[in-house]
Amino acid sequence: MKPEFRHERLMHVDIMALSEYVGLLMMAYAKYSYLHKAHAVLTRLATNIDDPRWAKKIAYHKGICALWQDDRDAAAKEIGVLGKITPCDEDIDILQIYLDLHGSEMGLTETLAFMDQIVDVTTSGADKLQYLGAKAFQLVLAKDNDGAREGFEQAIALAKQIEEEEVSLPN
Repeated sequence: MKPEFRHERLMHVDIMALSEYVGLLMMAYAKYSYLHKAHAVLTRLATNIDDPRWAKKIAYHKGICALWQDDRDAAAKEIGVLGKITPCDEDIDILQIYLDLHGSEMGLTETLAFMDQIVDVTTSGADKLQYLGAKAFQLVLAKDNDGAREGFEQAIALAKQIEEEEVSLPN
């Protein structure tokens, strides 16, 4: 493995781990009614790592904190600093929050592209199931019965697979 590739991979893992810790910190802020202080904390944390992936994670956490405070406009503004997010993005957090904030403004093709990317990128069975079902439901609304049927069949097959895997796990 080339040293620069190894460094890049380690940096990605570090950013993901740090983001999880920031998420836990923000949940603690929410639990103890300190969300009004979260933006300043996140702004300070943003300066700790000079990497666009870290900037994305901080924007995500700012957006989530704004959503927790029922301020969708502020959340959209926080995510908006990242520029246009496309379905080609590989950051699952950004894809999900962007779809949540802007999905109602998107056409069907773009919405489905975001959902497909989320299903492809996520490692979470629950996320895969959620977005496969949501995609099938969007197809029902668009009166694409064959596509919807196929989508629901995929979701059901995944749910059965997840259930079988859970049953086969040792206690």
